[in-house]
Amino acid sequence: MSSLEQSVIVLKSQVAALTNQVRSLSKWGYISENMVEEADWPYQNVEYLGRGGSPSLPWFPYGFHSSPPAGEACIVISMQGDEGARVHFAGSPAKRPAIGSGEVILYHPDTGSYFWLKADGSIEIEAPTTTVKGDFVVEGAVTFESTLEVQALSTLAGVTTSGATVATFGATITSNGVDISDTHSHGVGSYVGNGTGNPILGISGDPV
Repeated sequence: MSSLEQSVIVLKSQVAALTNQVRSLSKWGYISENMVEEADWPYQNVEYLGRGGSPSLPWFPYGFHSSPPAGEACIVISMQGDEGARVHFAGSPAKRPAIGSGEVILYHPDTGSYFWLKADGSIEIEAPTTTVKGDFVVEGAVTFESTLEVQALSTLAGVTTSGATVATFGATITSNGVDISDTHSHGVGSYVGNGTGNPILGISGDPV
């Protein structure tokens, strides 16, 4: 065998080894244990290519974090070809909601809650309860399509209306369990009261 033939054989062997290394950089896997959050870098055990659970770093876009449960599919990547430096990207394609072309949705695969940015520019939120911490400012009309319950509110002071109707209530309004829907008018210069002379929702002007 000539030296050229030997060089070709060696080169083929090196190419095959490099090909296998490139192929092993990314692989399909699944999460075998829930997230360990105590560490500076959270991690999960993942299984892939018949290997048992191996620690892997979950990776998300800046400002996002989730804790995918055991059993979810993921893509495992070996950084710089090092099998000991794994990161993974979890997904739940089988549980995805149906959305239109060009739309974006942030959703919970198990509860069904979602924050949906639609193609027409509107936003739809689905959740059993939505809690806002901090000031809540609305620049536009507010429509209540179900029961409005007012809790721990004595008066709305310093509200300006610019001569426009503040809100239209087409459903039941309760305060401390008392139905106040029809006891007072709800427009500008009026209060929603409880019949005691003490306003519950004060807009401006005197109680009616």
